[in-house]
Amino acid sequence: MLPEFQNPDKTTRILNIWEQDSDAEYDSEDINSYILNPQGKQAPGFDYNGHGTQVARIACGNNGVAPKSGIIVVKMGTSGRNAFPRTTQLMRAVDYCIRKAAAYNMPVAVNISFGNNYGDHTGTSIQESFINSAAAAWKSAVCVGSGNEGLGAVHTSGVLKNDEEYAVELAVSTYETSLNIQIWKDYWDDFDVEIINPAGRNLGRISRYNTVNRTSLDGTEVLTYYGQPMPFSVRQEIYIDMIPERNYILSGIWVIRLIPNRIRTGRFDMWLPSINATNQGTGFTRPDSNVTLTVPSTAPNVITVGSYNAAVGNPSPFSGRGYVISIGSAVTSKPDLVAPGENVRLDERTVVTGTSFATPFVTGSAALLMEWGFGVI
Repeated sequence: MLPEFQNPDKTTRILNIWEQDSDAEYDSEDINSYILNPQGKQAPGFDYNGHGTQVARIACGNNGVAPKSGIIVVKMGTSGRNAFPRTTQLMRAVDYCIRKAAAYNMPVAVNISFGNNYGDHTGTSIQESFINSAAAAWKSAVCVGSGNEGLGAVHTSGVLKNDEEYAVELAVSTYETSLNIQIWKDYWDDFDVEIINPAGRNLGRISRYNTVNRTSLDGTEVLTYYGQPMPFSVRQEIYIDMIPERNYILSGIWVIRLIPNRIRTGRFDMWLPSINATNQGTGFTRPDSNVTLTVPSTAPNVITVGSYNAAVGNPSPFSGRGYVISIGSAVTSKPDLVAPGENVRLDERTVVTGTSFATPFVTGSAALLMEWGFGVI
């Protein structure tokens, strides 16, 4: 248990730790007992990769922004095999922190240094809607990193018109073991999709009347799925999953052709997984880098945090940024503010970079503001 989170008398400042995978919960008495007598046991909430600990050191370590705050820790669980990326885990974590804070009758600043590209990025998914509501509950501030997709070719967009086909080129680099593409559109727009592989072979037309499609050609299996309207959104997803029949997806330029049937608004967006999940060189040949926010930083009511280089005062080129177009065409610009996120020195040996580490500067500041505004009872 790091001294960074201990009081001068060596007792812990951590109020609770919840490990989601094991559903084990520890309070300050459990943690203090471990500090006094570890006996070779694994520490409660042990952080194997160190990311969460590094974030917490900036926000609320003894040398961090809010060095006297109480701390609630959630060690997020892993997603199920067929589950969306940590959606329910994140929602339960935010709920836990706010409920615990309310039980302690204390304000809470929630740090979310996590995000992904799954979703339509309009702030209306069940995850974004939940976090929106959470940000308005109790005495809370929810701070979310805008992601590190600014230099990636992971998003493209366009406007489809009646009687005019639209072709999107996707470069797939060598040794790509899997890849998925999300196409998001307004549900009332009707268009078909054709996929042409790098060998020039057309995998056939995919229409909304065939909800699930499976095609195999030249060593790559392509699964496609037409989604249905959800309670929180009238946006529709067309999901394309590329799976190699042996080792790797066929590399080269793939073409995704959109063929209109009946178009009212025509706006569409395409997303790839985050740049960390793909090989260098994989991406759209005409990316739209103006919309590089990750979910859930797209939620309107959270404090979305980008990164800047404190040494020169410039925004970080990798920092997620852009606009969120919600239903009804309301436009919200994000991030809300930026904080130091390049070459942040935690100690003599540890230097970190990314919006994950810009966010805790804002989270710690929010905690201090709420301590001043609400007081601690």
